[in-house]
Amino acid sequence: MRWINVDNYSPPDTWLKKANAVTELLSSVKSKEERKKIIEDNSNLWRELKDDLFKLSHGKCWYSEAKRTVSFFDVDHFRPKNNVKALNWDGFETSNIDEGYWWLAFDWKNYRPAGEITNRKNSDKDGVCRGKQDYFPLFKGCQCAATPNDNIEYEIPVILDPTVREDSILISFDMNGEVIPAVPSDTFEYYRAKITIKLLHLDNPLLTDARLQVWNYCKRLLDEIEKIILKRDAASPLIEEIKRNRLAELAELLSPKSEFSSVATACILQSKHLWAKNLLKFSA
Repeated sequence: MRWINVDNYSPPDTWLKKANAVTELLSSVKSKEERKKIIEDNSNLWRELKDDLFKLSHGKCWYSEAKRTVSFFDVDHFRPKNNVKALNWDGFETSNIDEGYWWLAFDWKNYRPAGEITNRKNSDKDGVCRGKQDYFPLFKGCQCAATPNDNIEYEIPVILDPTVREDSILISFDMNGEVIPAVPSDTFEYYRAKITIKLLHLDNPLLTDARLQVWNYCKRLLDEIEKIILKRDAASPLIEEIKRNRLAELAELLSPKSEFSSVATACILQSKHLWAKNLLKFSA
């Protein structure tokens, strides 16, 4: 998961005016059914921002950092707009909330562009339901925002948020392309990472295979450059050019524009090459 910086983005004023007007309309009606219909009738609004939001991640799913691998793309409401589904996994249980965060349905800061695998309902090889859908588990005992007057800052979400820098560092990858928690197993943050991986199906074999290809390519480049550094006994323009080209390829893998760039970062961090780790200074 790569951090998505939304601080310097704002939708067009015309969009904000329309979104504010619909939100005011939602606040004026009394029934859940009326609010749901208003949200459905104006669903084109968040789709209008899809292209702009995807530009912030260079066309990648905000959760998985995949492009083509995850096929269709949606604008996910991080906090579900209509209802919140109950979740019961591995001793973790939440209650169903009849009506979701309707007042955030047209708040662009609640949008997370996502691929089909991570966002839509699908199943793993064991038939377990995956995909974020309308799930939004909170840490047991924390306050849950139930009305527009409640402060969502008091909530402690379980799902990692790619727009929160501190969340984005909690997931990493291994040499097999597997997604793994990046923190010790006896911590709450480890638990958040595990639930996020499972719920968002970040361990989907299609994603794992694609990440493995990136890891292997990165590893091959590291080995080739290391071989040049260790065994070259004299300066050679040709060898220097080969080294520069391989370093440029590594830099491209680490670029925010590249698919699964966080996998290349993990590969370098887990390597023994100090010179390679210095490349990370230029990949932000």
